[in-house]
Amino acid sequence: MDLFSISDLIQLVLYFGLLFGFASILGNYISKVFTGTNHFMLPVLGWLERITYKLTGTNPIEETNWKSYATNLLLFN
Repeated sequence: MDLFSISDLIQLVLYFGLLFGFASILGNYISKVFTGTNHFMLPVLGWLERITYKLTGTNPIEETNWKSYATNLLLFN
């Protein structure tokens, strides 16, 4: 009885190949999102983000302090 069949090995190689292949692309995208620089999804979904900020009363420039973070954590969990 074999531990892995050939199709299992092919799936593992494809999975890890795609995982490592997209890791740097996704990492660059997330870095641009969190630093606030322009990225390719900003023109597509930026309007929705701005509407969500206005509806929730959130200031995207202001950092969250620990008290408001703890309150929001308790409210949403």
